[in-house]
Amino acid sequence: MPEYLKYPGNALWIFPVPRWCSPPGTAVDLKGTFKKGCAYNYEEGRVPEVDEIEKYFTVRDSAVGAVRSSNALIAKANGDPRHHARLERAVAAQQAFFVLFIANTGFNLQQAIELTWNDKFSVSKERQGFRTLKWRANGKPTTCEIQTTFFPSFRKFLVLREYLLDGEIFPYLFFKLGQHASGAPEKLQANYPILAKTMLLKVDPTLPHISPRKWRAAMSDWAVRHHDPTVAASLLQNSERTVLKHYAAGSTATHLAEMGAYFRGVSNVVLARAEPLPNAVSRATGLCTDFGHPKILEVSEALPAPDCRKPEGCLFCEKYRLHADETDIRKLLSCQFCMRAMSSLAPDQEQYERLFGTVFARIDALIEMLRKHDFDLVERIRMEVENGELDPYWTGKFELLQELELTS
Repeated sequence: MPEYLKYPGNALWIFPVPRWCSPPGTAVDLKGTFKKGCAYNYEEGRVPEVDEIEKYFTVRDSAVGAVRSSNALIAKANGDPRHHARLERAVAAQQAFFVLFIANTGFNLQQAIELTWNDKFSVSKERQGFRTLKWRANGKPTTCEIQTTFFPSFRKFLVLREYLLDGEIFPYLFFKLGQHASGAPEKLQANYPILAKTMLLKVDPTLPHISPRKWRAAMSDWAVRHHDPTVAASLLQNSERTVLKHYAAGSTATHLAEMGAYFRGVSNVVLARAEPLPNAVSRATGLCTDFGHPKILEVSEALPAPDCRKPEGCLFCEKYRLHADETDIRKLLSCQFCMRAMSSLAPDQEQYERLFGTVFARIDALIEMLRKHDFDLVERIRMEVENGELDPYWTGKFELLQELELTS
């Protein structure tokens, strides 16, 4: 695991079950896990002894059966190189690499989806610090320039790709497989970054959302500052004129620094659990100190306008507040859950960013601040919400979305 996560040994134990991991510090409903006929110690990466879990069962034989089943499942998965759990983790690895590939190359989403591939490729060094890959696909020559430091990761991905395809030939570099990593490979769709983010949140619950467009902007900014417009244009497969036109609008790094003040401002929104808030009105995402008189946050003109008629309309209002308690945390996480259920319906990444990107970024910032007040409480409620225990308002909202078939 990345060092910034500070997981013991920079590692994370995984198991061949639907809940394949549980990051250190994440609350786990052990009793609920055992009821499903399995028993795993996610912190230490082992099957617990019968004596450790006997208290969760009405009879000792049930605990014995859970331990036996868990050991048998692990042995089966370890003995089968193409066990579905192993393939599913390989698919997750490809999702993670897809994000790394876009971050390191500056490709836009559609470029990455449409990138053809042929295992017969050549590598040349045409520029200091970069490697140029060349191959032919569908009779056309294709090139891709990547940083030298990223090239070893790319080679590892090609081994992973070969394992997933298992002898099949697929014309695109990236692909998706069916449920349980089965079926023939298929071309990616525009919602793939959302699927990748959902998977990565299982490993790092604090992960912010960064769209392919933002990665591309960051790459452009980095290339111009560390090299020159010619290098930036080559990496992004743009003209120098296009690169200079966008860069003239302002450095991405400068923009992020300016937005930092906005995200740090969430500390004014989140209140301690017992902090009084006289005359506050309860809302679907938290509390309002002056209902009916919204006022937009003044840190950026690009933010959505607050709207008292919409539940998510509070998020960008100066009158919006949150208590770091179970009620408000569940409201915010339930809002996030419902919006994520709808977000994959966006036809492309541009529409996704326009409809959901800023809202998700705001919610992520608020959740991060709530974690600083009570990390364990936030993680427990997050797991409960993912298992369907939504706030009453959002439960009704989600059921309506399902009836209208507006969820993915």
